Amino acid sequence: FMIYQYAQQTASVVGSMAANFQSFARMHTDFQSAGPLWDAPVAPDGAAQTIDRDMPWQRLAIEGLRWGYDDASRDGRPGGLHDVALTLKRGERIALVGPSGGGKSTLLRALAGLYLPTQGVLRFDDAAPREWASLRKLATLIPQETEVFEASVRENLTFGEPQHGDAALEAALHASAFDEVLAAMHGNLETPLAERGFNLSGGQRQRLCLARGVLAAEGSSLLLLDEPTSALDAATEARVLDRIAAHFPDACVIASIHRLSVLSHFDSVVLMEAGRVRDAGPRDEVLARQPQLLTTLSTRRAEALPSVSS
Repeated sequence: FMIYQYAQQTASVVGSMAANFQSFARMHTDFQSAGPLWDAPVAPDGAAQTIDRDMPWQRLAIEGLRWGYDDASRDGRPGGLHDVALTLKRGERIALVGPSGGGKSTLLRALAGLYLPTQGVLRFDDAAPREWASLRKLATLIPQETEVFEASVRENLTFGEPQHGDAALEAALHASAFDEVLAAMHGNLETPLAERGFNLSGGQRQRLCLARGVLAAEGSSLLLLDEPTSALDAATEARVLDRIAAHFPDACVIASIHRLSVLSHFDSVVLMEAGRVRDAGPRDEVLARQPQLLTTLSTRRAEALPSVSS
């Protein structure tokens, strides 16, 4: 009988190991795949930097900016950015347009100091060249991706930065027009939200995350928006862009867009194609030189209409 018990216990252990072998194998693979991350060199200036609210720049010039991915496109086309030249002015509103894969998001990340160019010159007010990492002290990037946590509106806004008061939170909610969502829900800052925002529409989730970005960008003089209103209807989109401009009156705001209806909210247009700046300048002048933009943006707006929400 004792031998039978020992055999039964041994069989139970072996069975448990077999049942968990797949989990062990997956964890081992996950750990091994992280090897390149651990081995990657650490940028000497990669530490988090606080926004320099007093940086007195008025004109930011970029010349010959180049940046490339380690693994170029598999179909043989070059990726990254190539010989980008731009001049940004404080207080200017710039629309970044172009085909998908044209380099708009990559350029925004380079301007945020997240991608360090392999070549190029950065100058503030025609002074001596500056390090690209210095952009981190003045720029904030608000990405297109939305992430909503199972927590209150307040906690979703202040995630990692609980020092903000109610006035700052309400100002950020107004800038993104999420205050309208709370009013319709008869809610407030303590209103609970479901994980991944399942109790919100796509447009409402985008407005909430935009409010979080507005809060994080406080004091930034270069605000970078990666298709911030792609899930909104035209009327809400117009209000949000106007409110963001009013919230950051002294900042240079650059937004990647794909709709014709919002161009009137911008002073200048930058057209990106294949990682290069094909055209840039005052809005009306660029549209006169690139009439196909009107058709292209109208087509993309029509394709996006079925998926938009408020």
